[in-house]
Amino acid sequence: MLVLSILTALIFFLLFMSKINVEYSDIKDYISMLQNTSAMIFAIVGLWISSTYPTTKDALINGSDKIKFTEFGEQSKRLEALVGVLITSAIVMICLLLFQGAKMIVPNFKIYADYYLIIKPAAVAFLFGLGLLQVLATGYVIVVNVTFINDIYKVIHDDDKDNQF
Repeated sequence: MLVLSILTALIFFLLFMSKINVEYSDIKDYISMLQNTSAMIFAIVGLWISSTYPTTKDALINGSDKIKFTEFGEQSKRLEALVGVLITSAIVMICLLLFQGAKMIVPNFKIYADYYLIIKPAAVAFLFGLGLLQVLATGYVIVVNVTFINDIYKVIHDDDKDNQF
C-alpha cells in the first residue's frame, strides 16, 4: 500500500510540474475501463468464492475426512486472498462512485477555481492510483488461477506416480 501511495504521489508530482491539461473527456474511457475491470473481477472472484466457500466451510464444520489438512489450508488461503481481491475491487468501485459524484459538485465551489491547478492533477493521480490498485487485483486473480491449475497438475502427477508402483 505504501508503494501504491508513493507511485500515486509521484504521478501527481509529474502532472503538477508538467502542467499537463487533462480534460474529463480524456479520462472518461479510463474510468470506464476501471469499472469494467471491477465488474470482471467481481464475476470471476464471485464464482471462485461461491465454489470454494461451501467446501471450506463444510470441512471446517464437519471435520470432513474428504479434504486433507493441506488441501484445506490451501483452500482457506485461496479463499482469504480472493476475498481480499474482492474487497480491493469493491473499494475501487466505491472510490469511482465518489469521484463521479465529486466531479459533478466540486467544480461549483469557489475553492475549485482557487486551487484548480492542484485539484485537477490530484484527481487524475487518484484515478491512476485506483488503476494501479486494480492492476494488482487483476494480477492476483491471474496468479490464483495459474496456481490452481498448477495444483491440479501436481495432484494428477502425484496420483500417476502413486499408481505406478
